[in-house]
Order: sequence, then structure tokens, then C-alpha cells
Amino acid sequence: MPDQSGPSADAVRVRERQLVQRLAASVDLDRSFEAILRGAHQHNLRSRARLDALEAEIRSAASAWPGLDTPAGARQFHAYLAGKTREIRRVVADGVADSQRRAEQIQALTGQYPGGGASQILGGPQKGQPPTPRQ
Repeated sequence: MPDQSGPSADAVRVRERQLVQRLAASVDLDRSFEAILRGAHQHNLRSRARLDALEAEIRSAASAWPGLDTPAGARQFHAYLAGKTREIRRVVADGVADSQRRAEQIQALTGQYPGGGASQILGGPQKGQPPTPRQ
């Protein structure tokens, strides 16, 4: 097209530049989206590792707790378990907060995609168009 002239050729070049800009913007947003997902995955791995460690600590303590068959030993073990329960709740609450924060980030990114918005990106129907069947 560079060797052609006229209003149609100019319109095609303008449209092509717009498409290149949209593609570049989409690529940048995709990279941000990928970073959010990678971060979520890493956070989940760390949380899972911490929960697994807590489980191992509790199992180990339960099998070796001295005086578990006495009232004093049972109270001490109960206090130990209450502390571990607080740790577990902190890990879970941190995971919930992280998920909410990342969901907000993804929602903000979705609205920034050029042309089409969230329904086009998420595969939904466009205004005035019937939904497409999924295979």
C-alpha cells in the first residue's frame, strides 16, 4: 500500500496505524495480566508451603507431646493448638486479601483493553450480537 495514493489508501494506512497501536496496548496489558497471575501463583505456593509446614509441626507435636494423657499436658497442648489455629487463620486471611487485591488489579486491567471491553476479552457476546456457542 505505500506506493498507492488517494483517500482510500490514506484511510487504510490510518486504520493500520490504529490497529498497531491497539495491538501494542493489548500486549502491554497482557504482560501486566501475566505478572499478576504469576504473583498470585507464587503467593499461593508460599501459602501452601506454610500450611504444609504447620501441619507437619502439629503432627509432630501431637505424636511427641509430653504428658498429653494428663490434664496439665492436655491444657498445654490445647494452648499450642490454639496458637497454631491463629497462624493458620493468618495464612488464610492473607491469601484472601491477596486474592481480592489481585482481582481488583485484573478488573482494572480488563477495562483498559482497547475496543470491546471485558465481554470481548472474556469471550462474551458483543452488544447486539447473539452469544456464540462454545465447543
